[in-house]
Amino acid sequence: GNVVKEFGRFIGTTTNNVAEYSALIEALRAAHGLGAEDIALRSDSELMVKQILGEYRVRHDGLQPLFVEARRLFLRFRHWRIEYVPREQNRRADELANLSIDRQRK
Repeated sequence: GNVVKEFGRFIGTTTNNVAEYSALIEALRAAHGLGAEDIALRSDSELMVKQILGEYRVRHDGLQPLFVEARRLFLRFRHWRIEYVPREQNRRADELANLSIDRQRK
């Protein structure tokens, strides 16, 4: 339940869905690097969460490799959970994304 690490990275101009998957992959890699065995993730991307949980199919060709990579990374953990949260409950993620964009522009 505690924040262990926060980070943001500029990934260029892309779609919000690619950005969401890229952030998920980075978070999974970071958690594994910190030695986590159990993780709980929260995202304001309902599409991504439902795709990861198997409730929605991944239809966009550009998202397919990101989805496959994320699912592969989840296998590194003993237990994992991902849940959708409204954007209002995920403001810090938006702040970190905006800080990364602002740093790139300078």
